[in-house]
Amino acid sequence: MKKILFCSLILCLLTTGCSTVGSDNDYLASVPQEADSKIVGVWVAGAGPYGPYLTTMKINSNGTGVLCYSLNRRVVLYKLIYNGSAVIMQTGDKFGIDSFNANQFNVTTSHFPRQKYTFHRDDNYTKSSVSCEANVK
Repeated sequence: MKKILFCSLILCLLTTGCSTVGSDNDYLASVPQEADSKIVGVWVAGAGPYGPYLTTMKINSNGTGVLCYSLNRRVVLYKLIYNGSAVIMQTGDKFGIDSFNANQFNVTTSHFPRQKYTFHRDDNYTKSSVSCEANVK
């Protein structure tokens, strides 16, 4: 019984750290940078950084934007800032930009485990979820 309680406590501590904004959150201190025209627009990643569902991101020319994903009919929206080398969500999550061109960009996440994801251009919301299309436009 003690082992079960101890394991439950450890699991709770590990999972709650991912969902809170910690003191190392760069979002509040970040300043949006004018975005390169190749990265301005709407992007979608399948099996993206927030789970096995589509993640849609819109980056505006002034370096601000929004990230959206939908889960069990619940839409989750985060404001974001593009700082010239990364996209930083209001949660503190950071996507370091590895490379980008007019059709896709590759990022590495800051959270554990560090993962690489590819976002694909989707300015017409052809591949984005219906929920995110309605909330990102």
